[in-house]
Amino acid sequence: MIKLSKTSKMPCKSFALPAMKTCLGAKDSSGKVKDVCKSCYAMKGSYQWRSAKSLRENNRLSIVNELHTFAIEMLFLLKREDNNYFRWFDSGDIFDNDFLYEIYKVCKDTPNINHWIPTKARELLDNDTWEKIESLPNVKVRYSSDSINGEYNSLHGSTVIQKGQKVNPDKVYVCPVGRSDNEDRKNCEDCRACWHTDKVIAYNFH
Repeated sequence: MIKLSKTSKMPCKSFALPAMKTCLGAKDSSGKVKDVCKSCYAMKGSYQWRSAKSLRENNRLSIVNELHTFAIEMLFLLKREDNNYFRWFDSGDIFDNDFLYEIYKVCKDTPNINHWIPTKARELLDNDTWEKIESLPNVKVRYSSDSINGEYNSLHGSTVIQKGQKVNPDKVYVCPVGRSDNEDRKNCEDCRACWHTDKVIAYNFH
């Protein structure tokens, strides 16, 4: 049975898998871990608690061994939550095409829920399924840049910046959590930019 997560930052539940183990886009062509992934928050802190690691690994094994029940279980859990926002992958990522299609089914069958899908697997898995997901009006896919210095291209929906780094506000929205002018802010509060804005989201380097 899969389980949802609740992080202190998010205004809603999320779905998590083991970081690195399920992250197809974490390494470059030579097999080296990318800089942005070396500092992954899901590899430290409370994410290393035994209970948190167990939940994520249980979810992974459920997908590997019982993928046929994934959409049914997710729909049950989401409807029970009674929240119109949901985040995929506060840890981990989509690791194969069959799993990707199951996510499409879940998003399609929950039109009242706004889904945010951060991923590094946008160019690594089936493009047709990705296009189906991206065509849904209740889904925002954010393909993550590899940069830790604010670089991004036309495909990217998010990047990472250094503390106090300047950006073009017409194109980039800086996450208010950890921003140099707002260091005390620890969670989303009323911000839902990750789900709605068409700008690139710049997350502050952890």
